[in-house]
Amino acid sequence: MRHKRFRFSLVWVTALVAGLLIAVAAPAPASAEPGEWDPTLPAAISAGAPGDPLAVANASLQATAQATQTTLNLGQQFLSGLGINLGGSAAPAAANTSGSRIPRANGRQAIEHVIRRAGSQMGVPYSWGGGSLDGPSKGVDDGAGITGFDCSGLMRYAFAGVGVLIPRFSGDQYNAGRHIPQNEARRGDLIFYGPNGGQ
Repeated sequence: MRHKRFRFSLVWVTALVAGLLIAVAAPAPASAEPGEWDPTLPAAISAGAPGDPLAVANASLQATAQATQTTLNLGQQFLSGLGINLGGSAAPAAANTSGSRIPRANGRQAIEHVIRRAGSQMGVPYSWGGGSLDGPSKGVDDGAGITGFDCSGLMRYAFAGVGVLIPRFSGDQYNAGRHIPQNEARRGDLIFYGPNGGQ
């Protein structure tokens, strides 16, 4: 009996010592005195720093808003050139007088405008990452010193002229549209090569 009691006491003492060691060895939470820097916090506020999630989200929203507004303006210019005015002031002679529906500018007129707008940039240098909704721009990496277009930038520029905002990157453009067999392609369709339009 005495042997069992000793074993029980030894287990209890060992548990008590282990608990005390853990309590003593555990780091105490950092507490900053008033006016002192708390070492558990960054030394400087990170808002606006590269990689800051809030700054990245805000920059993305601003870029999207700017792209949307530019595309809207270009689309309105295109429609205005066709005599369609959606702005509220008196429209040129070709405006819809029935008032039943807003006329749509699609089909051949829009396709031909997209093709002319892209063709107007022949001779502009290739610049990887280059091109904006308004025209050529400086590229990135290999195209950093060159003002021009890359393939997806040129397509984005061309379609923005009729108020159609397509994604910036070729893979995203490939995924954004309706896929059709090559033998059904028509004038104005985008043709992609490689997996997911990556070539």
